[in-house]
Amino acid sequence: MTDLTFKIDRNDKPLIYVDSGENTPTSCLIDTGANMPVWFVGEDYLSFRFPDATFMNKKTFLTGIGKEPLLDIPVWEIPEFVLTGDNNEKITFKNVPIAVINTNKFSFDMIIPLTMLNRMNMSFLYMESANHGAFRLSASKNVFFVRPIYNPGNRYLNKIQIFTEG
Repeated sequence: MTDLTFKIDRNDKPLIYVDSGENTPTSCLIDTGANMPVWFVGEDYLSFRFPDATFMNKKTFLTGIGKEPLLDIPVWEIPEFVLTGDNNEKITFKNVPIAVINTNKFSFDMIIPLTMLNRMNMSFLYMESANHGAFRLSASKNVFFVRPIYNPGNRYLNKIQIFTEG
């Protein structure tokens, strides 16, 4: 069993900070309404943070980010996205498709959709402090694969599925 724990600020959004190299954490919002991961700080910064990321030559559309849907959003793939908890436990996601936009309207770098975590037990722990809490993930495996699901016609990435080998 793999158990990851992340400190979170009780007075803020449920943000976790993920080590993505260079000793600078990536701030990630756990989003119950998202269909796929979204990177908010542009293609250049994605390439810097994840040098192996590649453009998939696919597009998607996003709703719920502004007043109007965002259309023709480029989709990239991160070959290996690792969640490292504050306790140094790790869960690895392979072949993660991610929509990439460039905006400074939000206080986080990335959305992790709840569907990426749907094969895990999750809990928010707020009993120890009025100001701080923790987010805990427990999984029976530590490697997950991400499968993109396309709209009919294979033009737009619609959502993702998570699966394990074997």
